[in-house]
Amino acid sequence: VLDGRDIGTVVCPDADIKLYVTASAAVRAKRRLAEIESMGGSADFATILADIERRDERDMGRADSPLKPAADAHLLDT
Repeated sequence: VLDGRDIGTVVCPDADIKLYVTASAAVRAKRRLAEIESMGGSADFATILADIERRDERDMGRADSPLKPAADAHLLDT
């Protein structure tokens, strides 16, 4: 099992089974904030959300290995 942003499209394009696990930026930011707080830290939700959105935009728009589901991937929206 491999996890990464281009595993199914670049690293292992011939894998028999591919999963594209996704969640909205807001859901991922909420999870990240809860993770930080569970370890005794503090953070700002808006800052986390903005960071996630910037990373997604950068990764989806890059010329080399853009973030996208493989054509034959099973989509899991968590």
